[in-house]
Amino acid sequence: MSDTEALIAFLRACLDEDWNCAAAAGHGFGHLPLLTEHNGGWTRLDLDENVRPSYDVRYLKWFDPHRMMAEVESKRRILDLIEPPLRGVYVDEGEQVMAQQLLRVLAVAFRGRSGFQEEWAPHD
Repeated sequence: MSDTEALIAFLRACLDEDWNCAAAAGHGFGHLPLLTEHNGGWTRLDLDENVRPSYDVRYLKWFDPHRMMAEVESKRRILDLIEPPLRGVYVDEGEQVMAQQLLRVLAVAFRGRSGFQEEWAPHD
């Protein structure tokens, strides 16, 4: 397996893991006390009982499971678009270079995950 193929496989595995985590987390927020679990562990927030700063609450609302699943799907589609040039399907060298750069940029989000290789990081 080439380095590029290994990176693609790594990214797809990370995206699958993110998708599964978000799907298991439940959906949205309600009016349950803080730390009350619902739908597989997604903690719902009640602002009246919440001791978190408002920016923490806003962050948790913006990055709910639906949003995370949409982001995973977007990244999967980007991979689908850049994979053919990476495999040499198109002959334009500029297209291959751009696809390689995009692949490395996608990898940055998973830098802390087990299996990430530093050589996958974007070149400055």
